[in-house]
Amino acid sequence: MTQSELRAFIREIIKEASQTGTGASFQAGDSEAYASPFAFSKKKKNRVVKHYEKMGYTTVKEGEEDDPQELKVGNYQTRHYDMCPGATSLYKNIEDKVDDMDLAERTARLQDTLFYIEKRVVKEMEMATKEDVLMAQNLADQIMKMAEMMGLEREHGYIQGHVDTISKLAKPSEQINEVSYKEYKKSTDATPKQKIGNSMRMVERKLKEIEKLIKYNKKLKEDMGIGSGKYWASTRKTLARLSEKIKTIQTEIINLGN
Repeated sequence: MTQSELRAFIREIIKEASQTGTGASFQAGDSEAYASPFAFSKKKKNRVVKHYEKMGYTTVKEGEEDDPQELKVGNYQTRHYDMCPGATSLYKNIEDKVDDMDLAERTARLQDTLFYIEKRVVKEMEMATKEDVLMAQNLADQIMKMAEMMGLEREHGYIQGHVDTISKLAKPSEQINEVSYKEYKKSTDATPKQKIGNSMRMVERKLKEIEKLIKYNKKLKEDMGIGSGKYWASTRKTLARLSEKIKTIQTEIINLGN
């Protein structure tokens, strides 16, 4: 599948999802995130499943949904939550945690799609393509938007870890970040506007991780009574470099926004 075909593929799924009548809204404009309203249902296969079957993957067998880690979310029976105990724990009795069960069910479907991709990549192929990584990241972005709508963004913190697992199995040449600017500019994976938008979302995710790490260590310093004078010399030098780098990045972000 070429990148142009992939974009068309994702837009078709968004169009399919927009016809399910749930409270969430999905547009096929600049975003390449997609939803899958019939992901792995017993009666109907969505385009994600059909695409992966063409690539040689196998679909789940009847009865796999009886796994103790699988559960019913609204009218949807999960099939691949055995890949994520955190999702099973969160969505067990999800009706007691949210007001919009249609949105919760849609989010559960999307996660099942993500776990399906991870399961086939990790357990069957033992490698991932750039397409796998892109599709997984698009799914994760959409899931987190919906999680925020439900007021459960923090509880869905496990989602990015599944994308990272898939990314680690990508060949070096398939990894999104391992390209030169010349290759990035010429890439037909997305339009310039989409590249900027997707990159800024990635930066935001990374900044959240960095902010959390800094908060934890600041609290550790305070709780343990560690003065900065007790740091290793290399740690003090690293902190100074980081401070300067953050100033530079701040300037670049301002320039990018102007």
